[in-house]
Amino acid sequence: MKKNLKIVWLWNDAMNRNGSQGNILALSRRLEWRGIGCEIVTVPVGTEPELSDCDILYLGAGLPYENAPLLSALNTTAPKIREYIGRGGVMLAVCEGLELMGRSITLPDGRILPGAAAAPLKTVYGEKRVAGNLLFEFGKTTVAAFENHAGCIELEEAAEGLGKLLAGQGNKAGDERVGVRYRNFFGAHAYSLLPCNVALCDAILLAALRREDEKAVLTDLNDSFETLAHELTVSKIRQESNHERKSTGN
Repeated sequence: MKKNLKIVWLWNDAMNRNGSQGNILALSRRLEWRGIGCEIVTVPVGTEPELSDCDILYLGAGLPYENAPLLSALNTTAPKIREYIGRGGVMLAVCEGLELMGRSITLPDGRILPGAAAAPLKTVYGEKRVAGNLLFEFGKTTVAAFENHAGCIELEEAAEGLGKLLAGQGNKAGDERVGVRYRNFFGAHAYSLLPCNVALCDAILLAALRREDEKAVLTDLNDSFETLAHELTVSKIRQESNHERKSTGN
C-alpha cells in the first residue's frame, strides 16, 4: 500500500471560502494518524496543475463567476481534469467547485457558462437561495453538513447521487439525490463536508489508495470525538426537520 499520498488543491487562492480548507485538513490528518504521509500541493489561478502523480484532486468553494482569470484557467485546464477523471483519478469538488466541474452553469441573468465537463451534470441558478442544514444517507451511515446555494444540480444518466436526502434540499427540489458520484469523482453542494463525516472522508482516501492496490484497507482510528460531533449534529438536524414538518403540516 502507498506510504504517501499527494493532494492537489486546485485554485486554492480563489476557491477557499466558507471553511474549504477544513476538507483538506480532514483528509491529511486521517492519513497522518495512520502513518501515511501526505503532501499538499496548492495550485493558484494561472498555474497549470501537474496531475500525473496526483492522488486526490480538490476544488473548494468560491465566487468563480466574478473571477475572469479563473474562468480562463478553467478553459485551459479542463482537458487535463477530464483526462485525470477518465483514468480513474480521485477528485472531491464542493459547492461552486462542483458547479465548475459540470458541463454548464446557467446564471440568474440567463448567461450560460461552460464548465469543465469532468462530471455529467449541469447547474441552473434559480431565484431562491437555499440555506440550512443538510443530512443525507451515505452507504450505511449519514453525512451532516450545511448547504447555502441558489444553483440546482441536474444529474445526467451516467451520474449517481452521492447519497439520499434525509433533510434539507440537496441537488434540487423534488430530487432525493444529494451530490454526485461518478467513477472516482465525489461532489456535493455542502460546506463542512468531511470534518465530522469520517466515513465519507475515509471512502475518498480508500478510493485513492485502491488505485494502486485494490486490496488496500485503512486501519481503524479512535473516532470517539468525531463520532460524538457527528451524532450531535445529526440529532440537531433531525429535530429541526421534524419541527419544520410539524409546523407546515407535512
